[in-house]
Amino acid sequence: MNFFTNLFKRPAKFVAPQSVQDIPAYLDAYAQAVSFTESLGFDANTLKLGETNANVLDKNGDFVDPVFTAAQVKDRTEAAGQCLKWCYYLRPYFERELGRRVILTTGQLWNKDTAVFGPQFEDFDRWVRHGLQADDFAAGGGFKLHAWLTVETGEIIEPTLLSSLAAFGHTSFREYAGATVWGRDPDVLNGHRYVPLALGNELVEQIAKRSVVPLLANRPDELALQAYAVIGKQ
Repeated sequence: MNFFTNLFKRPAKFVAPQSVQDIPAYLDAYAQAVSFTESLGFDANTLKLGETNANVLDKNGDFVDPVFTAAQVKDRTEAAGQCLKWCYYLRPYFERELGRRVILTTGQLWNKDTAVFGPQFEDFDRWVRHGLQADDFAAGGGFKLHAWLTVETGEIIEPTLLSSLAAFGHTSFREYAGATVWGRDPDVLNGHRYVPLALGNELVEQIAKRSVVPLLANRPDELALQAYAVIGKQ
């Protein structure tokens, strides 16, 4: 990784959506996220998408249960408020089950005209340098990013949002605690929009090393550690 040598070599200013009207097509946003991640000094070769016309996520979701079984996850509802930790942990299991590259994706999540989680590129720049600090948790009990998984086909896997909505949102979501949803933006879940800003394990590992709380999990027993709760505007 060329982190330190690339800190001062930003070739362009990256601008994240400020309103729902600014949200680009998912593949366009993903391409910008590749460029931004690379500008931070991380190798982006394994982050680029492949054949995006193919769909590998079957409608019945037969790929989901084998993943959680292999990952030894006992209670899927514990994913509530733990999107980064769970996506980081589950990524290689989805990759093995699907036989396709699966990329850890972080960025914005919109619900209609509201940014449920609305980080900016500047936030990722700061987090990579300094990690997540106490000030990042001051408002709303959590920090303002969302994490999900992108298959190399451009399809999205969302293993935590419904659990978060069940725990922190309207009571109508409670029956969906522990559920995983998948598809292509904007049709993953009730019109929620996904905007990739930064990509890959290396980037979040860099952030985690500099952060005041444990952000990631490498073992199933670490998934239940509620070091923080990430609560957006539901």
